[in-house]
Amino acid sequence: LIDGHGGPPLHRSVVIIEGRKIKTVGREGEIPIPAGAKVINAHAMTVMPGLVDMHVHLVLLGGGVPYSQWQWGTDWKGPNRTLEIMKIAARQLLMHGVTTVRDVGGDTKLSVDFRDAINAGKEVGPRLFVTGAFISRACSFLAQPAFCTQVTSPEEAAAAARQRIAAGADWVKAWGLQPADIRALAEVTHQAGKGV
Repeated sequence: LIDGHGGPPLHRSVVIIEGRKIKTVGREGEIPIPAGAKVINAHAMTVMPGLVDMHVHLVLLGGGVPYSQWQWGTDWKGPNRTLEIMKIAARQLLMHGVTTVRDVGGDTKLSVDFRDAINAGKEVGPRLFVTGAFISRACSFLAQPAFCTQVTSPEEAAAAARQRIAAGADWVKAWGLQPADIRALAEVTHQAGKGV
């Protein structure tokens, strides 16, 4: 057991959970197991708090893959597979112990809807905090406009932030903006109780 507080690992540990809360932690043989408890044997495994990844793009899978061939580029001639890729990426993260993710760039509607589906138990994945599409002065590096909203002024940056918040984003992602753009975007976002 790694408790996440920097102490040494506790070998042959026992964790007693009641409801959704950890009640007791100790060593095997020292902690009584309540009668009728469901026992999950995790011998030879590591038990630890869930990991948090603060910079994820669920629209991307792994590295070294020519994304243009299978997702949004001109090389791939089939239907858009963005949601399929997001589902695979979310499962991979969860299976690697990542239980909370900040997804910082993707189709806003897909991101918000997928987050809500996970929260409702309709999809499998980590707890998501989503930004939706980038807000930027330079969107040309992305082939799909759904992933980036291009702005040319602080007023447009603030308006794009308002749109993102109204669409249900948890955060707003600013990338490649001028300082005045960022100030305008941040003011709107912070007034709504959201982060940038």
